[in-house]
Amino acid sequence: MQNGQNARPLLDETIAAARQGLHGAPAQARGWLILAEATAARDGIDAPHVTDYLAESLRASPYDVWMAPNRVWLALQLWDRLDAPTRVLAATQIQLAIRNFGVERMVQMARQLGAPEPVRQALMGDPELRRRFEALYLQL
Repeated sequence: MQNGQNARPLLDETIAAARQGLHGAPAQARGWLILAEATAARDGIDAPHVTDYLAESLRASPYDVWMAPNRVWLALQLWDRLDAPTRVLAATQIQLAIRNFGVERMVQMARQLGAPEPVRQALMGDPELRRRFEALYLQL
């Protein structure tokens, strides 16, 4: 693929399929997540409605462990644009991701995106987990 140009038709198809699926089953958390990811991939993370799609996914299934890494990846990039209730849901996903997939994976994400602050905020209520995150994040 040259500069992602060949990916656009596939992303358009994915977005159309997600929308069609959500039309018939609007409470499908995975459908909203796919719509958020595909829209961000096609139009950029700052595209209109990406935050709305992520929020719908979080509301539809707030404790889904298996979607947590993908949701966190988006949430870390969108944190400043998320409203307070969506941040609370995203913080829960950060905690789930750390507890189920390891603090190392969260450190990798935060480093790659240059976004440790949302993780720190999400871990305010768990000093031990926050200490572990900080220790790994600050290692060279």
